[in-house]
Amino acid sequence: MAQHQSRQFWTKKTLVVFIVVLFIQSFVYNFSQLKNYFHMENSLASTLEWGDYVDDGDTKADVKLHLEGMEERLKRADDTMLETLEDAHSKIAVLEGKIKGHLKDEDQKSMQIHAMERRVESLLTTMAEHGKATNTADTNTHTAAACPNTFRNSEQWLNSPRISNINEEGMTHELVQSTILHVSPLDSTDGSKNILNQSMCVDGSKLLSWEEDLESTIGVFEEGEGEGGSKLSPQEEEEIISYLTYRLMYIAVHEHQHGPARQEALARYNPDPVCKTSTTEELETNYNVGKFDYECPDTKFIVSVVSDIGFGASLRVGVMDPFLLGLASNRTVLFLNTISKDIIDLGSFNRPLKLASCERQDMQCVFMPLSPCVITEEEMSRAPILEGDALKNFRNTGVLGPEHVNERVLIVEPILGGHKALPFGLEDAMVDKIQSLYKETDGGKDLKRLFPPVWDLSDNVLEKVYNFIRKKGKQKWIFHHLINLYFTRPNLKSRSEIDSLVQKALPADFDAKSAIGLPIRGSDKCRRESECLTFDQYMEVVKEFGARRSAITKDESGSVHNKIILTTESKNILESRHGYTAKNGDFPYEFIVNEEDVGQGSGNPNAFTRGSYTADDVMISSMVSLKLQLHANSLLLNTCSNFHVLIGAMQDAGCGLASYRETMKDNVNPEFRLKCGWDH
Repeated sequence: MAQHQSRQFWTKKTLVVFIVVLFIQSFVYNFSQLKNYFHMENSLASTLEWGDYVDDGDTKADVKLHLEGMEERLKRADDTMLETLEDAHSKIAVLEGKIKGHLKDEDQKSMQIHAMERRVESLLTTMAEHGKATNTADTNTHTAAACPNTFRNSEQWLNSPRISNINEEGMTHELVQSTILHVSPLDSTDGSKNILNQSMCVDGSKLLSWEEDLESTIGVFEEGEGEGGSKLSPQEEEEIISYLTYRLMYIAVHEHQHGPARQEALARYNPDPVCKTSTTEELETNYNVGKFDYECPDTKFIVSVVSDIGFGASLRVGVMDPFLLGLASNRTVLFLNTISKDIIDLGSFNRPLKLASCERQDMQCVFMPLSPCVITEEEMSRAPILEGDALKNFRNTGVLGPEHVNERVLIVEPILGGHKALPFGLEDAMVDKIQSLYKETDGGKDLKRLFPPVWDLSDNVLEKVYNFIRKKGKQKWIFHHLINLYFTRPNLKSRSEIDSLVQKALPADFDAKSAIGLPIRGSDKCRRESECLTFDQYMEVVKEFGARRSAITKDESGSVHNKIILTTESKNILESRHGYTAKNGDFPYEFIVNEEDVGQGSGNPNAFTRGSYTADDVMISSMVSLKLQLHANSLLLNTCSNFHVLIGAMQDAGCGLASYRETMKDNVNPEFRLKCGWDH
């Protein structure tokens, strides 16, 4: 009954507003003009059947999606609808009760109501500025005029074989909305949080925590002040700015990769029968278009491939250069493996990825698609390879030659011979992307966003972010950490498995302040790339490290270290803990481990198929290890391992809970200082 009444509320009340408007027009326009409005009434009446989908179980995201569609319809109305502003406000007052039922946070209720009010005011003002509807007797001409901004996929894209994204069952209406439609920090309280929460970051980490009242703390420190904790020192300010920078850069990268699909998503999830747009279900049924497949016709691409080396090395080296080139040149970045030789005969693209084992055998077996935009096989077959002097010049100047500049798709093969310098113009490109999150322009005229700022930032704070991005000596690692962070977003299935295993491993009363993180790379790493210790030696290191850290944390928070988060690819190391505790009864630490780790015994993907596990199983275990280590307060890392460097990068970006980390190279005991193979 409540659901039925809710549907009636949305349908009847909203129709009343538009019917009143239509009658007002009848006193102003002649008969031929009135025909256009009756035609629009039919369109609105048919589209306002959203009431069939809106009920008391809907979320804020659902309500806002319906408003997005209503906005598109309202924009087609005439400037004389300004006369209904007073009536619209009265309707908003009636809607207040409904909206409150959708929102959980009391602070957000008044914000969303105010947002609706501003939306109506802005839409009506925009209608007055953009003129009147076209008057024509021809129905087809009228439909085209009424739908000038409606997205339609091209027949070529719909009917061509596409290199599609993974089509997960859990890719729901709400997930698409939060992933594509509502990204900016100014759009909603949930949009940016949903995007940030797709990362591997743990609850309570700096990256996921928006600071409040930044303006009152940032930039107010003066030399000689700061006593009493009321003002920040330059060091404290830089720490806050660094985490804010990573947060905004992460959101900006997401916008770069997903923004091109926004208008397309609006058309799919707000179908218009007059404008003949298609729903996701219709596209899937008629053209086999996946839930997360979008044409993005105005977008250009850089396409590369994930290399078949260890995951840490591939991510830190192979993935980095193509991704950063795409960000610098405003080209969406795709990584495609397992492309048929019939499409393009290029060895690195034709081989299944050994780090993956699902049917598609690429990174989407475990991680989310980097973008909803997909290209056709034909576009891939025609794509030129950017290499040699052309690639070098592009990286050094940001300028493509005339033979490449207009190409929709460019292929850039990964470079595994070490880190390249950052592409020219990358820092400025990132600043521009962040600025676009806080400011939209149309023909040089600023347009205010329709929602009130939730995480608004002043020009003063934003300028400090921009300066941090451009700061000499920091840029390279800032961007490398950023790509590590963004690339490792687990897909829906993997996230469920990872979170479940992490929850099983952590005690119910787990306190991060009590934990030392000890990831150990053994097995193949010890043969050439790194010196290694015995398990007993590692425990000696932990006891000394834990005593030093506990003396500090006890003063700071009253906590002492009494737990070790132990992760490794070696079954022998995991099993050694049992024998060690048995013979060392006074050992003051409890081990936290993933009991279901596959223990593949190697970081080399060629070895991932030698046991009773799959490559996907190995990747899940690796991601569980990563997320467990992000829960530790104090970290001991072996920087000879790319995977350990990845853990450190995540911590630097504010993704974990560590307040301190130390490398084995710098151990206070010379006996336990590990050297890498390249140090000898």
